[in-house]
Amino acid sequence: MRGGDLRYVDVDGDGSIDNGNNTLEDHGDLVPIGNALPQFPFGFNISATWKNIDLTVIGQGVAKQDWYPNGPLYWATFHRPYTSFIRKDLLNQVWDPAHPNDPNRIFPQRQRAYNALSNGRMSYNYNDHFLTNIGYLRIKNLTLGYTIPPTFTKKINVKRLRVFLSGENIFTWSFGGLTKYLDPEEVGAHVSYSNPNSVSGRSATDTQLYPMGKTFSAGLQINL
Repeated sequence: MRGGDLRYVDVDGDGSIDNGNNTLEDHGDLVPIGNALPQFPFGFNISATWKNIDLTVIGQGVAKQDWYPNGPLYWATFHRPYTSFIRKDLLNQVWDPAHPNDPNRIFPQRQRAYNALSNGRMSYNYNDHFLTNIGYLRIKNLTLGYTIPPTFTKKINVKRLRVFLSGENIFTWSFGGLTKYLDPEEVGAHVSYSNPNSVSGRSATDTQLYPMGKTFSAGLQINL
């Protein structure tokens, strides 16, 4: 072993790290570590007015959802040695002998790279070290409007004139340690509530999908 490598716990105390016969009666060192289904999804719609100003905020999120990382955008060269895109925050999370006790450096040494994640290696096997909470809160829509006083609009034969600014997906807060280069809503979207048995620990979601785009708009509402 080298500095930064993972060491698995011999849960059943038999002197080896394995999954036994892979049955409920003999599961070796396998133990439940998370739940891939979204836990406590929520949403809200808040509207407020003050004089001629109106404000609407629509939000949604998931309080907790466990995800075992997958894909090159998360793992970079740990996923494939020829990966061309490496997110900026990864190098500060790789174990370094200059910072041996930094809890934020969760990845093995850079030199380990693909050898650490390939099938059957230490980082490939499910573990709670890399298990990530992808819970989030996202402001899906925020609209601010102003209604021109009738004393002015009547002069141009308009009953009501309202101007507004609106933004979609403008703020997102992650509850876990998910990198900002991954969209928590996109990553967690592989789960089907109608078919929870289809959920796998290592999802096939393409983590290189585009994140939810931010949209800004402005407009007029006119009632004649």
